[in-house]
Formats: sequence, C-alpha cells, structure tokens
Amino acid sequence: MAHLQALVRRREELSLMLQAEKNRLEGIAPNVFSSLRRIIATLSAEKARLEKLITQQIRSHQQLSRDHQLLCTIKGIGSLTAAVLLAEMLRPGQVQRARSGCRSCRSGSTTRTKWHLGASQQRPG
Repeated sequence: MAHLQALVRRREELSLMLQAEKNRLEGIAPNVFSSLRRIIATLSAEKARLEKLITQQIRSHQQLSRDHQLLCTIKGIGSLTAAVLLAEMLRPGQVQRARSGCRSCRSGSTTRTKWHLGASQQRPG
C-alpha cells in the first residue's frame, strides 16, 4: 500500500507542476517558449509513466485489483479516482466490508456506498 500511495502522491505533484508550466505559456517571451515546451513534454511523459506504474501496482496485488474493480462499479468513480481512494483511504479488503455491511449498499445504492466508504474511515479501528 505504501508503494501505491507514493506513486499516487507523486503523480499528483507532477500534475500540479505540469499545470504551473502550462500556465506560464501565456504571454511568455519567445526565447523561453521552447524551454517551457520541453519541460511540459518531460513532465507529461513522467506522469504517463507513473500512471502505468500505478496500474501495474494495482494489478500485481489480488486484493487491490478486486477493490479497484469494485470501486469502478460506482457511478462517477473511474480508474484514477479508485486508485487514489485505495492509496489514501482504504486498506485492502475494506471496500467489500464497507459495501457488504450496509443494507442499502447490498441493494445497489451507489450514493450510500460512497458515503459508507468515506464514513468507514472515520470510525475508530
């Protein structure tokens, strides 16, 4: 889990750096433009590499992979959001426990599933 968390956090840092560099493109002097473009290309490539590593990390752990697939069944949660949730909030296997512990979740209510996934982290363990 710590490895996945480090990858997800680094990806977020790169996203912020990438956006900052893109913001600098407006009104930039022509002699600096090519430098910014090279940095943007490098940051974009590294972000893509980290996304592949995140996917590999999830796929290489059976429980993480199952939890990732389960989270992706919730409307509005894509692969990246599921990876962030797994890295920052959940322990392996906790998704199933949170989902199966609630009567409305068993009936397929995605709104309550989201709530319970978040609320399950607030209870003392």
